[in-house]
Amino acid sequence: FIYEKLYGERLEVIDIRNVKQIGSVRQYTKKSCSREGLKIYHQYISDMVGDTPALTFKNLGGYFKNPIESMYFGNCSGYDGMKGQDMAVIGTPHRNPYEYFLTAKALGIEFNATDTSMTFQKIEHNGFGFKFNCFKHSELRKIQLSFIESDLIQAVGRARILRTLANVDLYSNFPLSISERFIF
Repeated sequence: FIYEKLYGERLEVIDIRNVKQIGSVRQYTKKSCSREGLKIYHQYISDMVGDTPALTFKNLGGYFKNPIESMYFGNCSGYDGMKGQDMAVIGTPHRNPYEYFLTAKALGIEFNATDTSMTFQKIEHNGFGFKFNCFKHSELRKIQLSFIESDLIQAVGRARILRTLANVDLYSNFPLSISERFIF
């Protein structure tokens, strides 16, 4: 969406999302696993994760028995230290709303102050229908979902599931198309 807004008809989008993975992603969607949510039910998620290395929010790694301290949401691109290892990714990495607003303005998207609040609503994204805390303004929502999806894919990708037999357990209510199994 962002590149289409930037480059318009000069951009040709080629969808290569259906690449066969060697490893697997199992996704638990029962809890949102937002920062605020994890502060409330972190023990429940920690018990599920057990001793599995856990990638999560920087300030919440202490909730888990085996946090990956060198990697966290916002700092996991390019790391190869978990290649081929089973791991858990815990969280739905919403960004500061001002990042979404600034991106929208840079793209020339108009919105009003009334468009800047988020509500828990049923949406469709990437062929999934689900409830999610997001903007009603469709273009702000597309930016928000794009950022969250990108951050989750980066985090899951640290195990290098495309090239290794690693298994990743993802705890987030944002469904990823690379997940092979969803547990509600």
